[in-house]
Amino acid sequence: MIDTVTIAVPMSQLLPELSKEQHYTWLNKHCDFRTNHKYPTWVMNSKRGSRIAGDCHLGLTAYPEKVRPGHWRPVMKIQFSAPKLFWGNNLDELEDHHANPLADKLKLNLAELGLNPVRESLLRAPVANLHYSKNILLTNDMTTAEVIGHIGKIQASGRFNKQSNRYKRGGVGINIFNQSFSFSMYDKVAEVMIDSPELLTGLAEVPQVLRLEARLENKSKLNNTFNKLDLGSSPTFQEVFDSEKSRQVVTHYWQELVAPQAALVTETNISANTIIRQIMRSKPDAKVHTVLKLTALALTGRAPGGLSELRTIVLHHAKKNTWYRLHRQIKEVSQVLETEEGVWWEQIETQLAEYESLSLIEN
Repeated sequence: MIDTVTIAVPMSQLLPELSKEQHYTWLNKHCDFRTNHKYPTWVMNSKRGSRIAGDCHLGLTAYPEKVRPGHWRPVMKIQFSAPKLFWGNNLDELEDHHANPLADKLKLNLAELGLNPVRESLLRAPVANLHYSKNILLTNDMTTAEVIGHIGKIQASGRFNKQSNRYKRGGVGINIFNQSFSFSMYDKVAEVMIDSPELLTGLAEVPQVLRLEARLENKSKLNNTFNKLDLGSSPTFQEVFDSEKSRQVVTHYWQELVAPQAALVTETNISANTIIRQIMRSKPDAKVHTVLKLTALALTGRAPGGLSELRTIVLHHAKKNTWYRLHRQIKEVSQVLETEEGVWWEQIETQLAEYESLSLIEN
């Protein structure tokens, strides 16, 4: 549901017993002073705080916030992985009722660093950035690598970049991103096996888990996404700790970035003639040469290079408008092919609709 989150809490709520001048004294004593462009920042002193902050997965950065002209107050940004803080791993997912006990755990870990907030100040804290995520448990002998292989052939729109990732133990992933946002899809179990392999030793067999993660990297993107989905704006930590909001955000980016091309990039045993018949049944008024063109797009999408390679070829010989017209036709033929059954995206969309928390490690 929720993975990494950053909240902004005034120092007056973290150390209510001290004055503003004493807050700056505390920051100078316990944190490393740095400059960020023209504004100062304080980062938790590595010698004093790295062991504790590392154990509880906290990142602390303070900065002066303008309250009104000529008046500033120190604010602390607190970044943490919610499931790691609560469960000790981020393979198991949290549920809505974990909000208060999670805030209690956060309060205890902050106390180890010398801070003394009340739980309510943490729950009411505004959110600076947010990662919503969903773990998809694949079945029917389907592997995460196979699904990522299909997704890797989609073509991201011009607003985004796309990057393929490979890491130890055979893990693979795809990241669609720009400066303020990314939608990452990757092998979650492979990541866990690198960081904490002991967590999986009690399982009868290694599960196949595809992680979908929508990362809203700044407040502007967070508000833009929430407003677009009618979820409000400038949410607090308690307000973002909501499985329905998480479902809407993750599903929105899945449907926008991946779903329209899923059928077109999936290799199957269906012949070209079968695709032609499918298109003709779906578009009985289409001319033969149009059907053949759509069939060629379908076959190209399912080839090893997929739509990414097709876009490169087209743009080498034609203008962008040509690709945009082809891209609209790609979406048309993809809708025709979505009628196939037993395909990988059905599992993803079913679990996104149900949005039940996944718990594989006994806590």
